[in-house]
Amino acid sequence: MPQITRDARDRYSAAKRAEDRGGFAAEVRRQGMTPRSETTVRREVPPARIAELLGSEPNTEVLVRDRDMYADDVLVQRAPSYIPADIAFGTQLEDLTQPQGGMLTRMKELGYEEVYADEYLTLSRPPTSDEQAYFNIQDDQPVFEMYHVAYDATDRVVEVSWHRGPVHLWGNFVYRVQIKRD
Repeated sequence: MPQITRDARDRYSAAKRAEDRGGFAAEVRRQGMTPRSETTVRREVPPARIAELLGSEPNTEVLVRDRDMYADDVLVQRAPSYIPADIAFGTQLEDLTQPQGGMLTRMKELGYEEVYADEYLTLSRPPTSDEQAYFNIQDDQPVFEMYHVAYDATDRVVEVSWHRGPVHLWGNFVYRVQIKRD
């Protein structure tokens, strides 16, 4: 299997997302592989790091959209998204259906268009025992970990996604950093 390149320079553009059901699917398909995602939805109190990034009060439930993402039927990453209750509860985000363009499309429809994101990437760390079992890897096979923190036009955090996957399946993480603003 070829390594996957995650190209953040345009994976979130409306044109690229319109190619498929979201950035991951469009990106994997452009790289000549077949994408597939399995999604479950639940309400829960998020892990402490996620709650901190969301700015949630302790012990406050949020909506979790768990996504297991495959390329050519190989599990390449787990990427649950955590969304504040006042945005997600009682909305179509609790439905398993995914519109063309993915969750970003649904968030925009709900009035919470994601306008920028911060990403905290750890390129390589030892896997947890759960990750070893889930990805069928050994304890000496590292995983990457990335927290994607998305903001709306009011600078409110509207979603935190926690991406993890085996390093050997991923080639590059590509970003464009704006140095000068007008």
